[in-house]
Amino acid sequence: MTIQILKLCPFSQLCAAAAAAAAAAAAAAAGAGQQQRQQQQLLLLQQQQQQQTEQQQQQQQQQAQQLRVQQQQHITAAVAAAPPTAPPTAAAAAAATATAAAAAAAAAAAAAAAAGLKLPSMQFLKWMDISSFCPHGNFLSSLETVSASFSLKTNKINKIN
Repeated sequence: MTIQILKLCPFSQLCAAAAAAAAAAAAAAAGAGQQQRQQQQLLLLQQQQQQQTEQQQQQQQQQAQQLRVQQQQHITAAVAAAPPTAPPTAAAAAAATATAAAAAAAAAAAAAAAAGLKLPSMQFLKWMDISSFCPHGNFLSSLETVSASFSLKTNKINKIN
């Protein structure tokens, strides 16, 4: 292209310089266009990766939700199959009462032993724990009176009848 301009134009040196500048500008524009295409491809690739990541996260969330639903269904089925039991609050209160009564009886026996008194036996309430027989760890809803004998030497309960 430059050669044709040189042959046709009487100001060949000026035309050659202009042609060189035009060629350089065209090359720069082509290079810029190529760089812009590369940037667009890179942006497109990043968007695709982001979409894949979002899809994976959505799949993981769906799987987790399905697992929670399955677990809830198993729990619901187990509860439905279980025999009726006392309310947990009543069981907890009765267990706390029995524990407190046993602790008070042991403290009374220790105080009596320290004072030199003999206590052959004491009466107190004991909560019936059947957790080893019940797969759900429930308690019976009744109390029973038991008798306990204490050792004055060790300040401990010897036996519970």
